Formats: sequence, C-alpha cells, structure tokens
Amino acid sequence: MQFSEAILARRRIAIAFTLAVVLLTLLRWDSSTHVVSLKLISPQLKESPRMGLVDSATTAQRSRSDKPTLDIVVSHYKEDLKKTATMLHELLNLPKFRQLEVEIHFYTKNKDMDLDLIRRTINTTRVTLLPNLGREGGTFIDHIILNFDRLARHSMFIQAAMHEYDHAKNHIGDYFGVDTGVLSLGTYESCNCVDCTDPWDAARKFPRLEELYAALNGQFCPKSVVLTYLGQFITSATRIRSRGLKAYEYLKKVLEADESHFIHADPKQDIFQDDVTNPYFGHTLERSWMILFGCSEKRLVEKCGSWPGLKTARKPLGSNDDCQCLDDIRVP
Repeated sequence: MQFSEAILARRRIAIAFTLAVVLLTLLRWDSSTHVVSLKLISPQLKESPRMGLVDSATTAQRSRSDKPTLDIVVSHYKEDLKKTATMLHELLNLPKFRQLEVEIHFYTKNKDMDLDLIRRTINTTRVTLLPNLGREGGTFIDHIILNFDRLARHSMFIQAAMHEYDHAKNHIGDYFGVDTGVLSLGTYESCNCVDCTDPWDAARKFPRLEELYAALNGQFCPKSVVLTYLGQFITSATRIRSRGLKAYEYLKKVLEADESHFIHADPKQDIFQDDVTNPYFGHTLERSWMILFGCSEKRLVEKCGSWPGLKTARKPLGSNDDCQCLDDIRVP
C-alpha cells in the first residue's frame, strides 16, 4: 500500500512539473515574433478608450513609431492634383503637424496617371499605382499591409479631396496629440449592431457589421456601436498593430473578391454599385474604422456626434477624449 502511494506521489509531482514546463513554454511563445497570428482576435481592444503604447511591435517596428512621426496616406482616383497639393501643403503647416517628421504616401488607382507628374506636383517620392479594387478602404488596408513593419507613430488616412476640410483641420487642432489613439475627421453616429441601419437612410443596411465586430473582438455585439462617416481619420501604430497583420490581409481578400464571392450576394439598395472596383462591403468597412481600431463607445456620439460634433469647436473645459480614444503613451 505504501509502495502504491509512493508511486502515485511521484506521478503527481511529474504531472505538476510537466504542466509547469508547458505553461512557461506558452508564456515564452507569446513573443513579438508570434503575436501577429495570436491577435487576429484582440480582447484588449474591447471597448478600450485607452491603450498602452507598449504593444507587440518588434524593435525594428518601433524605430519610427516611437518617434514623433506622421504618415499622411492619400487615396486618389481622379481628383485634381494641384488642389490636392494645396491641401497637403496646408496640412503640413498645421501647428500640430509642424514639429513632426512627415511622410506623404500617395496611392492612385487611375492607371492613366503620370506617376512622375504626381511626384513633382505632390512633392513626394512615395507614389504607388494600385489596381482599381476595393474603394478607398482598400487603399488604406493596402498601406497598412505594405508598411506594417515601418508605420509612423500616427497615420492620417484621407482621400485626395477631403470632406468638410476646414472642419477637419479644426478638429485636428482641437484634439490631435501624442496620445491620440484614433480620431475620426468625419462624423460619429450609432446604430444597432445586430441590425445596423444607416442613420441617414433607413433603407440602407450594413449586414456584415455584426460579423465584423464579433470576428475582431471575439464576442457578440453590444446593443449599439459607433459608426464613422467620410472615410478620414488619424490612428496610431499601436492601434493598427494590435489587430494583427492577418486581419488586414483577410479584409483585403474580401474587398478584392470577384463577383462569385458570397460577399456580393449581400442585400443592398439598387442605387449601389457592387463589383470589384466598388464593393458594397467597402461601404460597411468605411463606417467601421472605429470598431476596427477599438474605439466604439457611445460617449463619442453623446459628446461629439453627428455634424455638430465635427463642426463645433472644442469647449474651453472640454476633455482630450471627448471626440477620440487615447493611448497610454508611457514607455518602459
């Protein structure tokens, strides 16, 4: 009997030792080299108004994102180059941007454009011709994928002709800072996550929004989520990388899917085109940037919603996070 008990005791010790080794191995395995595959679903982004700057980026990735850097990502098709150049010149001279190291990344989907002319007019060497797929949301996703390892601390995503340009500039002046996590330069609205109807058009629905939220966050939708309009925003490298590269690669695959893909069978209004150059899912994505970057709290709509939220100047006693989500910029 004592012999059997001794054997059982040894077995318990062996099992405990094995479990400890396995646990330590798993903890060590969750390193920066594997985190992209682990964070397709990112629980830390669930309703997170603040996010730590200490993310999963490697040292090489942090070489730019730890510095006061800004990438201005421009999506172009047929907009007037001279007007775009004037707009960019004004943006570069905004007080909040003057002290930053800025790169302009110019993407055009117009195959007839002279790329050298773009370089001269826009004054940037970073000019890329992309296939005409996926709307401007696809352009932004392409930039993230192409630059995942060298993202600036902040990236500003815009079209070559910004909407509500003067109000967007004022919004930057009122709210942008080193701790900006994600700041929409459009309007905030809310919708029922499981049956999302466009606040501006009751007949227009976004049937994939519920699935997008669940896939990104690993949980069911809350009662309502925040939408953003106009497709222009600033977000941090921390927010972008926290989703993992594979999430963006999947979104790119869906945005560029041909007409045989199930995504093109989604219900939509007849007025909407739905093909590889202009997929209806692109409209859903362009309203979901706040969800994608972990900033979908109803307070944004309450404090900064609709057109008044964009067009009204910041109140004297207003808070930095009234119209955005912030990052915790403490670095170890």
